[in-house]
Amino acid sequence: MQTTDMRDEAPVFGQVVSTPVPAAAPFLPESGGIGPAEYRDSGIPPLHRSSPAGSRAFREEFLVGARALGLDTPKKPIPPQTYVIGDALNATNDEGQALYTVVGVCVVRRASKTTSIFATALGRCFERPGYEVAYAAQSGTKGRDRFMLDVVRPLERQWPDESSRPFKINRSRGGEQITFDNGSRFAVLPPLPDSFRGDAYDMVILDEAQVHGVEASEDLLGAILPTFDTRPGAQLVVAGTTGPHRSGLLWDTLEDGRNDRASTGIVEYGAGDMVSEEDAADESTWMRAHPGIGNLTTLDAIRRNFEKLPLAQFLREYLGVWPAGGGGRFLNPARWASSAIRGALPEPPEHFAVAFQVHPSGLSASLVAAWRDDDGNAHIGLLNHQPGTAWFATAALGVARRRKVALVHDTYGGPTNVQVEVLQRARPRPRFAPQTMADVKTAAALLVKEVEEGRLRHYDQDEMNEAARLVVKRKIGNGWGLGRNADEEDITPLEAGALALRYLDTQRRRGKRGSIMADDD
Repeated sequence: MQTTDMRDEAPVFGQVVSTPVPAAAPFLPESGGIGPAEYRDSGIPPLHRSSPAGSRAFREEFLVGARALGLDTPKKPIPPQTYVIGDALNATNDEGQALYTVVGVCVVRRASKTTSIFATALGRCFERPGYEVAYAAQSGTKGRDRFMLDVVRPLERQWPDESSRPFKINRSRGGEQITFDNGSRFAVLPPLPDSFRGDAYDMVILDEAQVHGVEASEDLLGAILPTFDTRPGAQLVVAGTTGPHRSGLLWDTLEDGRNDRASTGIVEYGAGDMVSEEDAADESTWMRAHPGIGNLTTLDAIRRNFEKLPLAQFLREYLGVWPAGGGGRFLNPARWASSAIRGALPEPPEHFAVAFQVHPSGLSASLVAAWRDDDGNAHIGLLNHQPGTAWFATAALGVARRRKVALVHDTYGGPTNVQVEVLQRARPRPRFAPQTMADVKTAAALLVKEVEEGRLRHYDQDEMNEAARLVVKRKIGNGWGLGRNADEEDITPLEAGALALRYLDTQRRRGKRGSIMADDD
């Protein structure tokens, strides 16, 4: 994703009109000899950030909103991450229209996520006549409380004289809103589809969106998106912290942003997926995951939270780690799809490895080959996959004898061990390469790494693609491996592929270029 401004045209869908904001301080980073883009990028880098191209055209507008909230003062400077979020929201295309119709914002607690969005929304209300904003949180009550605390109170402090305010505040329960002298409106709504139907909005903010499941998300989107039909440049902001499962509106929006889907932007902070319990206790992990440390909170405060909160909750809320499972995609679907090689599976080269995996319930089994090409890319190909296990011994013996390779397998699955015992009675007896639990965890990490780095190739086989779709992250002791959400799900092609690749790399590291057939008993 690009991270540099590329355009600087004047705004098309809003004109800066210099709304007078009391107690506005000069732009502090610029007065210190550093430009806004450099200051924005001086904080910790997000995991994912969409291009902020063209956002500088609306920076003064954003600052109007920030100053209205009491920011940009010596005591309350604007944090770098606030500029990151604001610039993602304000990115424009070559025609000066909003670059992203939907923007996903996932930021850890105490890092100015909602304040950054409010600053952008308020700036637009002040500067764009007739601009309509709707805000909803996880419930009507929570939304009203947040709106009154984080929007209304700062505005009242900035304009203590009600008669001089360029807006009016309605506090009536169920009708909380701010109406501006220029015809703009900032209203708070409950997160229900009927709340949006029949109206038109320029900006809808869904905060704490991680609480909305798949079905509720579909209903909300079905009600919100039609409100944009008559509002050019309208924008939906889907914001929250990491949720309890990889599904729902926030997760799906982040997935679209991670995969560069057209019209979807993203700002996501966090420590990433591969965080062990030891990593979670390490202050260096906190420093690379939490953009608010040093400007909104402290290491001592994070340490207190680490000591008091359950580990799973701390990982989600303060390190931005999405839990494994829950029906979401563990392997990046776009990268998996782009790694497919069309056409028939070729005969493996001289140096390759073969692994097998039997479903825990004996529902199916897989034989998979792995090798690396001259460029170092990993290849995995499904040699055989069938329901049940009656066919397996004959197929496995055929591969082992024909290509004189060891059969790689794990050592903790009952059905797998049954097949090993059957194969051991064969004459001539094939060679085996049993893998420990530590090897299984290493194999899973290696597979994910190769996919993420774009170094894995597969042959677009239906069973392998389905395994990639179903696989989730499964906790194993202090580490993790490949897992399934439901007992009947079949990920054996991917499990076998990971084991084969890990074994192959181990043999190569030992320098046995021609000894992949060496005795492993």
